[in-house]
Amino acid sequence: MKIELIENYSSGFFLLYLIISGNFLGSTFSCGFQNKLSQNILLRYFLIFFSLFFFVMLSRKDAENNNPFESLLSTIPVFLLYLISIKCKTNFLLSIIIIVFTIYFINLYKEYRFKTISPLLISKELHSNNIQDIKDNLKKEYKHNNNVLGEINSLDLYLVLNYMQYILAILAFILLLIGFIININENRRKPNFSFTDFMFSNKRQCFES
Repeated sequence: MKIELIENYSSGFFLLYLIISGNFLGSTFSCGFQNKLSQNILLRYFLIFFSLFFFVMLSRKDAENNNPFESLLSTIPVFLLYLISIKCKTNFLLSIIIIVFTIYFINLYKEYRFKTISPLLISKELHSNNIQDIKDNLKKEYKHNNNVLGEINSLDLYLVLNYMQYILAILAFILLLIGFIININENRRKPNFSFTDFMFSNKRQCFES
């Protein structure tokens, strides 16, 4: 997966978690619509899906160059990961949110620290094998711009930050699976357990998790 996708989806995840945790999604609607939301979980999921799509597109640096239909389809697996995350054990979910925020924060720092060359690196697969070639090409192109040359000389830091984001994304995914498996195994011991109800029930499920 490209680092840009990790950054875009982590930004979308974080904004979605932030809004839902503040209950801004439902409380701003009319009473009638709020009642519909409280009674129909599929309607809530549809709104969450569209919100996630919007946040991901909003955070993309090259959104105007992407087919919106392809972006809509690519939101589906991310939405499924969101559904799994909200069924995780509480401590695991909190850890995942912190990790997602860290990925998002690193991205913000990269955009600040490498504000000039960051857009130029979107189309480049930056890794340890080609970093010197990319440095040399950029230095030739911006040899008269000292500010850009300073950013180019610090590309090793950019690469380290990329690796940190990759590692954090993998860690979040592992915690996601572990937290979900632990929670579903605990709930399977309850009488009349149903996986469909566990994932999509409209009943309030605020038992200890």
